[in-house]
Amino acid sequence: MTHARQWCGRRPLWMIVLGLCVGSAAGATPRTFDETVRDAGAVFVGTLQKATSHWGDPSRSWLETELEFVVDDAIVADAHVQTSKKITLTCWGGQIGNRRQASTGQPEWKTGTRYLLMLDSDYAKAGCRQPLVGRNQGFFVIGKQDGEETVLDYAGRPVVHLGEDRLARTSEIGARKMLPEAVSLDELSRSMRRELPRIQSMPKAQPATYAPARARRTLARRLSKGGTTPQSVGGRTVAPAARSTLQTARPKVVRSSVESFCNTAKAVAGRAHDAARPKWVTERSARLPLVFNQLPADIEFASYDTDCMSMWNFFFPNTFKVYQTPLDTVDLNNGVSDIWGLISNDELRDATGEDFDDMTYLVFWWTDVNTGEIIEADILFNADYEWSLEDEAVYEGSDDRVSFRHAMMQALGWALGLELSNDLALMNEPIDFSWEGIAMPQADDVLGVASLYPRADTARSDLLLTLATAPQL
Repeated sequence: MTHARQWCGRRPLWMIVLGLCVGSAAGATPRTFDETVRDAGAVFVGTLQKATSHWGDPSRSWLETELEFVVDDAIVADAHVQTSKKITLTCWGGQIGNRRQASTGQPEWKTGTRYLLMLDSDYAKAGCRQPLVGRNQGFFVIGKQDGEETVLDYAGRPVVHLGEDRLARTSEIGARKMLPEAVSLDELSRSMRRELPRIQSMPKAQPATYAPARARRTLARRLSKGGTTPQSVGGRTVAPAARSTLQTARPKVVRSSVESFCNTAKAVAGRAHDAARPKWVTERSARLPLVFNQLPADIEFASYDTDCMSMWNFFFPNTFKVYQTPLDTVDLNNGVSDIWGLISNDELRDATGEDFDDMTYLVFWWTDVNTGEIIEADILFNADYEWSLEDEAVYEGSDDRVSFRHAMMQALGWALGLELSNDLALMNEPIDFSWEGIAMPQADDVLGVASLYPRADTARSDLLLTLATAPQL
């Protein structure tokens, strides 16, 4: 059985250099604050002075961005990270004109902002485009509270004291009536230096290993980097498709070819600590219905992707639709939201310049920076993992594979503008809910979509939707 579709290359065009880089990653191995420091090759506080984006490949599928920092304080120094010196990091994605490209779990960078960064041990190697530990786990923003500099994680939550010089993200401490006091940048710097010998002596996490059953699988459908010669793919002859533009007519879709664009109001960010709004809602949103180029019938897990879309549509009808006939080619930056299927890391890197690392899936999207509208979203699954449809067995621990439905549901949430949370949400990793064996939108997910799409057609008053609006949640 085949696993993913042919990657469609394009003819080389001129290179453009412009603009800014964008942003707990999907399925990434969670680390405590100490473990993040332990796994870092270097740690520094620095100010982002310049960000320059350019096309990462001649076919203009993806972007990369050079980030130039001045190192204010090298907490853990190395040959490249030195106090008062400059350092340039390369990250995947970026911005050209009014279009921004990003992937799941990527931080968003702003020039002039100060950061505390924990760099992956491979950050200086050629081709590294995810320079931070755990994608965003090594990312902290320096903010100000009551005139004092504080340290905020990727989610905008403060780093806190646990006592005895132990530091932690707010998400690590569990439910408490009162949170520990946020640590200042000066306190954090002193504490890290004192505790560095203990932290660096902690046992290193073992790299992921795969049993023989999880041996690498290659795509039956070849990835092609251009050319015009038709290829035989899955028994069919398929020529690389021409790149679409934003003005291209919308595809015909199942059930109804008439589209009602529900999202006319600008999305409201809900990442702030505001109990009146859902958490982990971004400023990006799609024009509904979001039409996906679904998996063809001869590709593994075909039809289960549309089943997951129907779970979202159960609460918000007409949120997702699919093509009447799936396209045989997939690509980034082609104006089509594609579900690629299972793809190996080598094939991912060849096609997109990205790496899965230990991620089970990735979502790539293009957004219009002026409106926050998601122009295109692409979903790819890591073929180095074994996948299962036995959701309950996965959650009970009797099946050590990855739940395809749960990953697909999460990926669709990203495509809508949600992010991973630590609340009662499907987007949480892992789920912490009494219905954990059921891959379906949960309380925060429903509230999040309703917040992003205030004019969406909500036709359900079922138990879950009732729970979602209950004051106690």
